[in-house]
Amino acid sequence: SQTKTAYVCAECGEDSRQWLGQCPACKSWDTMKAIALAPTSGGGAGKASAGGGAGARARQTMPRMRLREELGKEIERVLGGGVVPGGMILVGGDPGVGKSTILLQLAGLLGARGEEREGEEDGANESIAAGGVLYASGEESVEQVAGRAERMGIDPNGIYLYSATRLENILEAVSTLKPAALVVDSIQTVFLEDATGSPGSVSQVRECATALLHAAKTTGMPVFIIGHVTKSGDIAGPRVLEHIVDVVLYLEGDADRAVRILRGHKNRYGSTDEVGVFQMSDGGMKPVASPSALFLGERILSPDVSAAPTVTVQGSRPFMLEVQALTNERADAGEGGGMSAPPIRTAVGLRFERMQLLLAVLAKFVLGRRLQKHDVFINIVGGMKLEDPSTDVAVALAIASSFVEKPLPPDMCFFGEVGLGGELRPVMQAERRIAEAATMGFKRVLLPEAGSSPEMGKKTGIELVRCNTLADALEAAL
Repeated sequence: SQTKTAYVCAECGEDSRQWLGQCPACKSWDTMKAIALAPTSGGGAGKASAGGGAGARARQTMPRMRLREELGKEIERVLGGGVVPGGMILVGGDPGVGKSTILLQLAGLLGARGEEREGEEDGANESIAAGGVLYASGEESVEQVAGRAERMGIDPNGIYLYSATRLENILEAVSTLKPAALVVDSIQTVFLEDATGSPGSVSQVRECATALLHAAKTTGMPVFIIGHVTKSGDIAGPRVLEHIVDVVLYLEGDADRAVRILRGHKNRYGSTDEVGVFQMSDGGMKPVASPSALFLGERILSPDVSAAPTVTVQGSRPFMLEVQALTNERADAGEGGGMSAPPIRTAVGLRFERMQLLLAVLAKFVLGRRLQKHDVFINIVGGMKLEDPSTDVAVALAIASSFVEKPLPPDMCFFGEVGLGGELRPVMQAERRIAEAATMGFKRVLLPEAGSSPEMGKKTGIELVRCNTLADALEAAL
């Protein structure tokens, strides 16, 4: 056996085979710390014992653990259909966004399945049917977690609450109770005595995650772990943590809004395109049946508001959102004899690079260079983040509406991608977007002519305004 040494950044978790004065990832100085890796054996016996042996028989495939109630169905949508036995799921998010709340509710759903599974499962899947979920909290006492569960109306019969920070104690409880699932809140608060460093350090997070992964794969028990995020929005700890787990979910939301978005960033068992929409309430997370109605529910129809409704598709579900824009001309650069400050550009819910691209296209082909002297502010109402380029037309027309000080038609919806030449490019699932707009009461839809046909709107009785360029769209809308 041979002991190897790796150098890991204490700030961001970037690892290297040699010591570096500056971390290449986060650019921090003198943060690379030496970590001794576990000795590796070159013999075949070691590999056989770790993997179960080359001649070991494959275990019978275990079915996914289905979740009941509307909350369970919304979580299943993001997971790709049920909880996979032996899977390891990492849930990250900002402090106070509701990570512990949603996993406590999920523990209640899985714990309530105990008796049902015992009647349905056969002997091969007896390990799943053992019943009960172990919720191990390193941040709160048992009384605190129990009080929160009671307030949210969660059935306590199927949940074992355990407060511990020493991972050996948690794994011992798993061996004794044989739960159907394990929740660890959080990976940054637990520690292994054999590992170096304090709880939350790079080495501790790596070793604890590896031990939990081994427990999940050998027992067939799904493991959910909560991970804190850094200021940049990444999971705190080594980057290898996201490689170890099977699923990485992020719970997004603003502190001043009740809307929460559960989004998949990695999923070995399904797609990462699906999102779950919830509302935070006194009773915990409540799934939102109609996200479009939620995001457009506070829409204000006023000539002073430059807003463009649009339709984005997240996985298999279309959402309607409202894009608001505000432009304000700055003072002339020549006034006062000095240089004027550069215009302000702010985008909330939209990638800044995308806004800059659309402003360049508008300035060159539609509105002229005078736009470059304006402050521009973009806001996606409802706290949703737009990653879909099909919303380009809505963003561009909202900016143009504020620039020319003319409101957009209140009964018109917009979608389409904008190219660098000012052309409108087709988008996928146009018919589903049109149907969603019709459901929300819109009478007209502006969309790219390419990839569409007049017959698309006949089924829903909606008028289609088909345009080739952004200039055509501006003329049709304003």
